[in-house]
Amino acid sequence: MRPASARPRFASATWLFLLLLLNAVTFARFAPPREDARGQRFMPGGSGWSRDRPLPRRNKYLVGIGKADITGPVVNLNLAGYAQASQVGNGLRQRLYSRAFIIGDVKNPKDRVIYVVMDGLVGDTAIRLGVLEGLKASGDQYSVYGSHNIALAAVHSHATPGAWWNYFLPSIPNLGFDRQSYGALVQGTVLAITRAHESLQEGYLDVGTTEILDAAINRSLYAYLHNPEEERQKYQSETDTTMTLLRFRRASDLKNIGLLTWFPVHGTSLYNNNTHVAGDNKGLASWMTEQAMKNDDSAADGFIAGFSQANLGDASPNTEGAWCEDGSGQRCSFETASCPNGKVTGCHGRGPMFREKDQGVSSCHEIARRQATAATELLASMDSSSTPIAGTGVKGFHFFHNMAWWNFTLPNGTDVMTCPAALGYSFAAGTTDGPGLFDFIQGEANRPRNPLWKIVFGVLKVPTPRQKKCQYPKPILFDGGEQGFPYAWEPNIVDISMFRIGQLIIILSPSEVTTMSGRRWKAAVAKEAANFLDKDPIVVVASPANTYAHYLATPEEYAIQRYEGASTIFGQHSLNAYINLTVGSMNYLEPGSTDLPDPGELPPDNRRRSFNLNIFLNYDGKPSKRSFGDVLKQPAVQHKLGDDIQATFQGASPRNNLRLGRTFAAVEQLGPDGNWTRVRDDDDWFLVYTWRTTHQLRQHSEVDIRWETKGNAEPGTYRFRYYGDSKALARSMKPFSATTEPFDLVGDGREQDGGGDGDQGGPRDGHEQGGGRDENEGAHDGQDQGDARDGNGEGGVGDENEGDSHDGQDQGDARDGNGEGGVGDENEGDSHDGQDQGDARDGNGEGGVGDENEGDSHDGQDQGDARDGNGEGGVGDENEGDSHDGQDQGDARDGNGEGGVGDENEGDSHDGQDQGDARDGNGEGGVGDENEGERHLSQWARTRRRPSRA
Repeated sequence: MRPASARPRFASATWLFLLLLLNAVTFARFAPPREDARGQRFMPGGSGWSRDRPLPRRNKYLVGIGKADITGPVVNLNLAGYAQASQVGNGLRQRLYSRAFIIGDVKNPKDRVIYVVMDGLVGDTAIRLGVLEGLKASGDQYSVYGSHNIALAAVHSHATPGAWWNYFLPSIPNLGFDRQSYGALVQGTVLAITRAHESLQEGYLDVGTTEILDAAINRSLYAYLHNPEEERQKYQSETDTTMTLLRFRRASDLKNIGLLTWFPVHGTSLYNNNTHVAGDNKGLASWMTEQAMKNDDSAADGFIAGFSQANLGDASPNTEGAWCEDGSGQRCSFETASCPNGKVTGCHGRGPMFREKDQGVSSCHEIARRQATAATELLASMDSSSTPIAGTGVKGFHFFHNMAWWNFTLPNGTDVMTCPAALGYSFAAGTTDGPGLFDFIQGEANRPRNPLWKIVFGVLKVPTPRQKKCQYPKPILFDGGEQGFPYAWEPNIVDISMFRIGQLIIILSPSEVTTMSGRRWKAAVAKEAANFLDKDPIVVVASPANTYAHYLATPEEYAIQRYEGASTIFGQHSLNAYINLTVGSMNYLEPGSTDLPDPGELPPDNRRRSFNLNIFLNYDGKPSKRSFGDVLKQPAVQHKLGDDIQATFQGASPRNNLRLGRTFAAVEQLGPDGNWTRVRDDDDWFLVYTWRTTHQLRQHSEVDIRWETKGNAEPGTYRFRYYGDSKALARSMKPFSATTEPFDLVGDGREQDGGGDGDQGGPRDGHEQGGGRDENEGAHDGQDQGDARDGNGEGGVGDENEGDSHDGQDQGDARDGNGEGGVGDENEGDSHDGQDQGDARDGNGEGGVGDENEGDSHDGQDQGDARDGNGEGGVGDENEGDSHDGQDQGDARDGNGEGGVGDENEGDSHDGQDQGDARDGNGEGGVGDENEGERHLSQWARTRRRPSRA
């Protein structure tokens, strides 16, 4: 028989054991993260943590994200980057965006930085000046931003509109300065920043890294191999293969709101014979990732992905190497990149899909896929393994420095000098990504040269003996830094800038940094940062940023004078100068620092001095029996998945209205309720808009809309819609839209009849089926854009349906609860009593970024009132109609109506706000109809990264 006291003692022991077990489990689950042997961060006790609570010991930051359309003129303007006179834009493959990321110190909110990734070539001085002016004019709340804390980086796409340069030499291929092109870049970037500012909230930051082994090769390996062998042995590859990812999470629910990556690969996947505007591989990777995140429960609505450049100077996306495209089947010369005929003109790098004769489109998609796959896989792993950004404060500094004849001392005690800007002979030879002209070759340091070029370029400016000595061993072709007629040819004054966010340090280079230059620079910065940080520094380099000062090669690479060395404009000591200037100023990044450096000697502002020789006829004509928008060629009644489907319309110049935040082309799908819903627009890589003139004097033109259904299509009944704006001589512009007849898209081996009423579950909405101009026919009393989209919120991107009546809610009535309805509602018709696009997103008035509708009434606010008053870019409100109670696109930003960034939709009444629904309550509605398609990655995520060497 047990003693009476045994049971209580057993119970006490049991409870004690349970308490100890609970304590152990609690510690295992909620202990702070620790580092494994490789220095990776992970949470003990599992692969992740509860999303219901913030992690211990992680610093909060102010975080904000914003995105806006910056697509400039897609026709009648040279594309920037390759400097090819024949590469004049004739259409659009994918819209361009600025993506802004703001990070601030919660304890000291004035300590903050803005990092912008533009889908453009570079962040030029002229663009930076315009953005700073625009922010200053936007209101007192933006006074916290200035030169010291704004970085303008770019994806470095060579397929974007040019003619916005501050300096003369790069303006020559673009025939000067185009204010419409410039205005689109500046106004869109300002808008992205203001959206990011309005979305500021507390959040967390962490960093992860991954390796991408097959997205770039070194295009100047001959020069790279002249770096010291012992230095090269420290690294496993001839390019940097590490992608660094900064994750942004909001503190309220730990949802991911954005990511920012740094990885080096040139934006030259699209060849120099491509004439369609696009953001190249990084712009496309952003779109792929943002599309993927729409199906990811960990991501907030309106997720933004920025793919920034790093030390890309010699990193080419043409991973199959350089070959002579002259029929010889030979590789280009390893040393000079020339072919057997001694010229570089036939030498071209091959991308991974080079057998597709499509101007590099397929290769671009593949390189983008490899980056997007890496980013999404890394993001998914960061809940279990990442490095939290922690520590004291957010800091940034910026100053200008004149590199002409600047003396400084190397660490070994040697006194050296940088030079006025100059470009060498191999600059004219181009690269294997974009070959040069005539008989120039790469590696011209000690080679005999055609004396003709000395005579030709000597007429412009003969370099002084001092300049020749300073630039040696570079043979000088363009002595740009010493030429000032008609205005400065090249920059001598550059931006020196760095950011620090916790232990993350961002070097902002004005030059394209080569692989080894970036490694040396990052190592020097990390060594200095270790003196004042209590955590291991994480250093990335962003290049090019803020201005454009060509390239930055190591002294050893400079001596070889390949393209990158010939384009290192300040001489052989340029890299050491940049290291000296940045490392020597890192005291401004230390915790507790409140000082800022003297701004230095200001660069010239050449925007008013620049010329514009890009002359074209600025009106539209049409055959007498035609109307704008008439369908000249209908799609076939039925197509199979994988087909390219095309229609041709009577067109008008897209320069009449850039349709920022909207679209020129759309694919609409017939739903089971009989309504048409947009599922593709200009954002979609696989929907291509092409414009061409058919009669030069009368300015007749045609537009092709082509849908490459191999990319991201599903079976269904569809039609094309074309949006345009015609401009007659001495008359205002008139918007129009037109639709084709419906067509069926079927899977391989499937057959459908050509379609009748009820083909997809209902009639084709009462519109006449004949194509041509859609004259607001029929009625819509159902819910237009996503009432019952199919449960996945995939309805369309910017409901642009026309009709006499809309009494349903237009943009995502029942989107599926995720608010993904679409971004640029552009409905035309007599009445809208539903809410157009998120009516009152968050009470901050950010609803209308580019509400460009025309008609009798606008009582929503369009794009932010009188933003800048600086007369730059001519955003010009060009709306037609009886009344505008709201403010259109910067209503009186400059009053010059330049370029019509403006706002020209038709309709009698819009009381909703056009462009920025309430995706996540932060005003980040999206700038241009970004919610497209089936929300998948066009099969890109199925293929994993594979090492590949040419």
